[in-house]
Amino acid sequence: MLKYVSFFLILVFVIACDNNIEYESDELKGSQIEPLEITYENVQKIFTIKCIACHNNTAYSLNYLSLEADVAFDNLINIKSQQRNNIDLIKPFEPENSYLYMKLIGNDIEGTKMPQNSALPTREIELIQKWIQEGAKL
Repeated sequence: MLKYVSFFLILVFVIACDNNIEYESDELKGSQIEPLEITYENVQKIFTIKCIACHNNTAYSLNYLSLEADVAFDNLINIKSQQRNNIDLIKPFEPENSYLYMKLIGNDIEGTKMPQNSALPTREIELIQKWIQEGAKL
């Protein structure tokens, strides 16, 4: 009898845990995309949640990069970095030669790694990297 009770409790525990899994996609404020699809829409969600507090249209008017949804794509693709004018912010198919990606990983950059207050989760950096690697399409 104890054997059956133990089995039943383990089964209940496993089922309960399975229904309460919190995926890393909670980083995107509750979006339930699992796994994250490599799309510009998901890249923009990251920008919107993690970046536009500083990189917004007001900042753009002060000569800084805006990552707001209405302008981010046009502000990034094949546009030279202001910090390193010999490299594009995003060079499609080449994340290692894209300054935005370099700023996220802190590799060979001017200034500080982005975002300044806390690094993006690895999963979000990888999504941006793969999006660039696949051509950084809209």
